[in-house]
Amino acid sequence: MIEDYAENNPFINAGMLYQRHVEYMKTQERIAIQAMIAAAELGVSQEKISLALTLQAQKTQLEQLASQTIVGELQEGLTGKTADAAKEYLKKELFKPRLKNPVK
Repeated sequence: MIEDYAENNPFINAGMLYQRHVEYMKTQERIAIQAMIAAAELGVSQEKISLALTLQAQKTQLEQLASQTIVGELQEGLTGKTADAAKEYLKKELFKPRLKNPVK
């Protein structure tokens, strides 16, 4: 349709109009792709935060298990200095679980 109008009007360059239209469509496509990438990154970010909270809760539970339940059970099974050494070892930083978030 624009070609018909451009043929009758010497001041309109149909080729230039077509090129501008193509560039405009490319720009729209780039913006749409950037929006999809941003949405995907946001989803990954939300998943990372959710997983970090879950891992922190699991770490706390494991620390409590190690400091209370396991220490109590070892004291029942061990006696003397062995029980004291096991108790001290389990309460040290060495026994803290290191749960890493796989989402980067």
